[in-house]
Amino acid sequence: MRTIVLGLCMVFVVTGTNAQLRINDAFTFPLNPSDVFTDRSGQFISSGVPATTLAKAKSSIKDMWTNGAGGWIYEWSELAKEAENKNDYLQASLLYGIAKYPCLINRSQREAFDKQLHVYMKAIKDLPYKTERKVVMVDYKGITTPVVYHIIYAAQPTQAPVLLLSGGVDTYKIDMHGRAAALVPAIGANVVMIDMPGTGESQVALSPDDIELYKNFIAQVRPIGNGKVGYLGFSFGGYWAARLAMLRIVDAAVAAGAPLNDAFLNERRSDGMVLQPQLGMRGVLSYAFKYDGIAPDSTLLRELKRFSLTRLGEMNDIKTNPLILVNGDDDPYIPKSDVTRFEGISNIETRLLPGGGHCGAKKLGEVMPWIVGWLKEKLN
Repeated sequence: MRTIVLGLCMVFVVTGTNAQLRINDAFTFPLNPSDVFTDRSGQFISSGVPATTLAKAKSSIKDMWTNGAGGWIYEWSELAKEAENKNDYLQASLLYGIAKYPCLINRSQREAFDKQLHVYMKAIKDLPYKTERKVVMVDYKGITTPVVYHIIYAAQPTQAPVLLLSGGVDTYKIDMHGRAAALVPAIGANVVMIDMPGTGESQVALSPDDIELYKNFIAQVRPIGNGKVGYLGFSFGGYWAARLAMLRIVDAAVAAGAPLNDAFLNERRSDGMVLQPQLGMRGVLSYAFKYDGIAPDSTLLRELKRFSLTRLGEMNDIKTNPLILVNGDDDPYIPKSDVTRFEGISNIETRLLPGGGHCGAKKLGEVMPWIVGWLKEKLN
């Protein structure tokens, strides 16, 4: 066993087949900042980035990988420093989080993440609601692995359900704080923010077998509240939310923009999650699967097919706990069929949002009141 310390509070243990969080400064991939802004500006604004700050970033950033002026990490970090100097630590955390986008593949991104965590820990000391950063050891494939999570407690924690909240392969738990803080009073839940496997501070590689990790983690956090556990997952995080509901491990789940079956089987350039180079998924997924560099398309497609619910035998006679599947009808990553093929199945509600984009992010405000009310009803 070998212990590695990378920056503030980041401890990683090498045990058995546990995947490592390694630094590889040569691990870059084609990604144009203008494409990122087109794809993610709505998400950045909805997470709390002021429009003026976003405009500054757009005007100054010329490249994703330049270490210095004009580079994505540098310019977003400069904006984060401005917020930090004003003692706006939550805003600084959000901006450092964007600086590290889309994954922690090199030293500069790791440094941005360390700074994000540093200001986040400052911020939660003075919040009006109790927020903690915690770690539990979870059994997984014959070993134990640490799972770091952030939790915002409800006013009466033991009488409230637990709601897991996570993003996908490029959105980490620390980036979800603003959304979590809004959900706590709206649902009356203890909100637990987690990194999905292969991302953030997770030690394990992304694999369909990670359902075991989720199951054992949920068993540890369920006693925090009233015994009910829900899951709100976005993008690839929605995959886990949906599977956990279908396996009846969580009591209710909402999956927004979730790849479930057809997304994993698509091989055409225009359809697949991987084969659209402007979206950077080749690099992001290679990182999540813990390859040392960009994996060949054939390797990534083979890995993704393993997640298909059909391949896993989980599409046969679905008897699920309550589940919502929602997405935009123009999602560039996920085909509409990963929502529509579940229409009419008992306990599953589906909705496609016209022009909503990935996860329905552009129209999410229209359905969040419904989602929040639904979760409140199912978990209380």
